[in-house]
Amino acid sequence: MTRSLSFDSSTLTTCSDGTICENSSTCLPHPTREGSYLCDCLSASTATAGPFAGVYCEFAATSLCTNSGNGDGTAHAFCTNGGECKSFVDKHSQHGGCKCRKGYTGEYCQFVEGSVPSDWEVVNYPSVAAARVGVYDAGMGGGQIAGIVMGSLLGCLLAFGFLAMFIFTGKLAMRIPAFKDKEMDTTTDHEHDEFVGGKSVYIKRRSTKSANLLPATAEMLEADGAVLTDALAANNDALDSAGDSPTKGGALGLQEVNLDELASSLDQDHKVEDLPEIA
Repeated sequence: MTRSLSFDSSTLTTCSDGTICENSSTCLPHPTREGSYLCDCLSASTATAGPFAGVYCEFAATSLCTNSGNGDGTAHAFCTNGGECKSFVDKHSQHGGCKCRKGYTGEYCQFVEGSVPSDWEVVNYPSVAAARVGVYDAGMGGGQIAGIVMGSLLGCLLAFGFLAMFIFTGKLAMRIPAFKDKEMDTTTDHEHDEFVGGKSVYIKRRSTKSANLLPATAEMLEADGAVLTDALAANNDALDSAGDSPTKGGALGLQEVNLDELASSLDQDHKVEDLPEIA
């Protein structure tokens, strides 16, 4: 579609894709076509005319549909090309539409019949939607609306980020004390402590009221066979008969058993008689 421009060139705005917006309207990126632009009629204004409508913001208002009815150029409800207002509304109410003359169509009578762009309902959302909620009356352009939308999205992202960080740090703080408690739990069972080293065996046990100490058992020593086990059992029986029972209560103490001396005593107890020499 071709059109002739009869306006002052100083009121024209040329977009990057070659689109020419009239009446000082600004360029807005197309919402679905990358690299394309549309004209923001909310930003269009001149010193002598009211609001504008159209693909290029080329049609000025011929009727204002606000209760004030003045031509201050800030009305959001209006008709172009001789259209009549269906209703009169205040500045915060939605535009009621126009009764267009023959040959024109659109919410503002801003289109010649047959020239409505196929994607107009999509591409015109910054201007039409904003005007319906009275943003036009507040003097906000499409760029300002886009800034508000972007700011709202950024605020939501920041809020989500802080929430995620709070949840993560809370879980981490719960795990660290549990790990420290586990790491510092060095409590030992003193009733079963033992230390084996060198030629001696040390065991913790409860001593009797006497000065005698609890003997080592076969389970506390390295196994050397049945002879060693029997010797230890006999030693325990002897101590039990003397009144020093390992089961009697008393203070904790340690008994040292020298393995070399134990082995010597076993050799003496089980020494084999010398055989006579054969002449």
